[in-house]
Amino acid sequence: MVSILMPLNNRVHLIEETIYSIINQSYKNWECIIIDDHSTDNTLEFTKQLIAEDSRFQIYKRPSYMTKGPSACRNYAISKSKGELIQFFDSDDIMHQDHLKFKVENIGVADLVICKLMAFNKIFSEELFDLETEETLLIPQNVFEAFATGQLEIMMVSPLWKKNVLEKFLPIREDLHLLEDHDLHARALITGLDLKIINKSLIYYRQNIESTTNNFYTN
Repeated sequence: MVSILMPLNNRVHLIEETIYSIINQSYKNWECIIIDDHSTDNTLEFTKQLIAEDSRFQIYKRPSYMTKGPSACRNYAISKSKGELIQFFDSDDIMHQDHLKFKVENIGVADLVICKLMAFNKIFSEELFDLETEETLLIPQNVFEAFATGQLEIMMVSPLWKKNVLEKFLPIREDLHLLEDHDLHARALITGLDLKIINKSLIYYRQNIESTTNNFYTN
């Protein structure tokens, strides 16, 4: 089983597309654990309505004793997960309908498998499912060096992890407000993990020019 772990905060205008991209997966053996980071709009209530008829979804509020932010939500979600495989996901991203299928079929004896990601602006169109980026990802001779120097980009949502591998590098740091995925991946990849790559865009992420990460790189 794949455990999809998703932080949620003030996404009432976007969460429906994300939820249905998960429901529409061709691979059916999954659970989705959603952790609401104390949304101040009606995101929590709306999301509960969307998932009410699918028992594979679970939704919790981040415990008040934990630090606010996506890292704490992900750490809490991991403690609730039952799957042998872990897929982090964001509440404004979209899954290709064969996303989980391809990853589960390809992970084999590897520790994690990553896919290509495709960016889109504001409005998602299913026509993107038929498009592909020109980029070809290759497994470099030194995976950690390629990641650390930016030749191999791995975002938080890109890998499907074997849970027993991921657990060695937890918790995700909650004191970092950005690039916490870089920290996690660096600590993991430097140990020489076995990585597989699927050269297909399976996750579509919404570009946000006002995001903290984009502002960081701009400056």
